[in-house]
Amino acid sequence: MFLVVIDGPAQGRSVAIDRIRTVGRDHDCSIVLDDDERVSRQHASFSPQPDGTVMVADLGSTNGVLVAGRRITEPTPVAAGAVVRIGRTAVAVRASDPAVGPATVIDVASRIASPATPATSATPATMPAVPTPVIRSARRRRSLVIGGVGAAAVLGAAAVVVVAMGNGPATPEEITERASGGVLQVQAEVDGQLIGTGSGWVYDADDGLIVTNYHVVGVGTTFSVGVGPDRRSATLVGAAPCDDLAVLRVDRIDDLVELPIGDQGALRNGQGVVALGYPGTASETPALITGTGTISTPETQFDAPALDLPRYPNVIITQTPINPGNSGGPLLDLEGNVIGVNSAGSIATQNQNYAIGADRLLETLPDLAAGDSYGWNGLLFVFPGSPEEVEALGYDPALFGQAVFAVDAVPQTPAANTGLFRQFEGAVPIIGIDGAPMDGTLQTLCTSIASKRRGDTTNFNVTDGVDVFDFPLGYS
Repeated sequence: MFLVVIDGPAQGRSVAIDRIRTVGRDHDCSIVLDDDERVSRQHASFSPQPDGTVMVADLGSTNGVLVAGRRITEPTPVAAGAVVRIGRTAVAVRASDPAVGPATVIDVASRIASPATPATSATPATMPAVPTPVIRSARRRRSLVIGGVGAAAVLGAAAVVVVAMGNGPATPEEITERASGGVLQVQAEVDGQLIGTGSGWVYDADDGLIVTNYHVVGVGTTFSVGVGPDRRSATLVGAAPCDDLAVLRVDRIDDLVELPIGDQGALRNGQGVVALGYPGTASETPALITGTGTISTPETQFDAPALDLPRYPNVIITQTPINPGNSGGPLLDLEGNVIGVNSAGSIATQNQNYAIGADRLLETLPDLAAGDSYGWNGLLFVFPGSPEEVEALGYDPALFGQAVFAVDAVPQTPAANTGLFRQFEGAVPIIGIDGAPMDGTLQTLCTSIASKRRGDTTNFNVTDGVDVFDFPLGYS
């Protein structure tokens, strides 16, 4: 067994777990993380066990040890593929020598703990036209504000359940039945007006944590999850616009079904998968929709030009039907594990859709669940797809392709606490960040904000159509 640093300042360091190994800031540790300020001197230990697992223990650290996104309070066994978060560093347990190939990262903690080891339209919305328009987000569109949500849950009595099929492949019917309580419809509103809907899934039932795409919630200032009249208010815990991921929290956790994250490294071309979510249908009554298909590519990058989607470093390509409202919903393997988050589809090819891969989820979600966002300060952006849409915002159409527009801010965030919207009536054209020019796309915006964390500040260069002003904004 091997321990490999997969994320953080010490990325790439590794050691064989042939005896008790320690991780911390002390230079006598097996893996030294002296450039991670959140790591204690002696932070965690990893001990090989006769049954092939590895025992992870917290050595009295200040910031804790997270296994599958949860802080452990006693030694915890994990299997090959587990990811462990120590400070700002993620380490993976591998069965093979890291020199042989990339680390395989899976969430096995829940399996170890388990005995089984607002407009409705029938026409899917597409992204506004951009040069070489090839991609749409899997969401629905209202006016200039684009948002997608689609996932419903059966919410009722008071029990927390973790879905763990674990007995080999199941049928799509079985997967839908067992996972339905872990898939929710997500709604985003501004001043009580429904702006967008999409889907989400239960990441941590005990803590009421729901994962969705950022582009589902990035159009609203208030949020809710549920189906029909049985809706629950939700708060935004952490957001990563440039990873297109967000974590919500609901206070009422009765009947939430937690969905475990699977092993992306074990996926193969042609493997069957199931997509669950709440896309729009010809009925006005929300319904959980099951889509089935196959994996086309288990892991690749998403680099295609897109107006309001980022570049994804890790996506799964599937031939599984995805429609507006599926955004944020889970892509499941035939054991019921989340292997991806359905996020985008191609309008240039038939039935080619993209899900953020499980390995990326394991790298990002623990931070977001802990309230540590990436590149988020609370601003709500729109990305006009034509000069006419810029004009509709009240500005010279010549700004098309030269600005992104901020239209609101989530309460109690850095953006909400500035005078930005007091100086401007309506949308605010952002033509640069720290002097780096914008081109009207999220992808270019992300080159300036993706790495920003709480405590960082950037200057947003905004214009009223005549003069240019600098607004310093912090990050959450």
